[in-house]
Amino acid sequence: MHFDGVDKIETLAAASGFSIFELSPKQDQSLILPNSYHVTPTQTKDSTSESIKKDDIEKAFEVANKKQEKDFFIVIERAELLTHSSENKILKQLEEPGQNLHYVFLTTNATLLLPTIKSRAFCYV
Repeated sequence: MHFDGVDKIETLAAASGFSIFELSPKQDQSLILPNSYHVTPTQTKDSTSESIKKDDIEKAFEVANKKQEKDFFIVIERAELLTHSSENKILKQLEEPGQNLHYVFLTTNATLLLPTIKSRAFCYV
């Protein structure tokens, strides 16, 4: 499945715990999950490339610990831009997830994610 519409993502993500969705880049992902924290790539001052750094992931975990209710979603947009250290930080969390905490990885290319992340998630492509 390739998702151009995002209306079923909340249901699928809640059912699977960790999910990877390969999406069309034209979609606005900011409104798909109401009880969520979105991690988006940032551009460094000395670089022209974007990435998602370990600090970005740590901030998401802090917010989730404070705001977690029945179901809380950490949505990582453009997950293919995770740095090596941020991927390792996520892997530690995926091994011992919090109750009712769900991770949604949105990407335009799921093959760029670490195999260990993909092996712990349901992939909807």
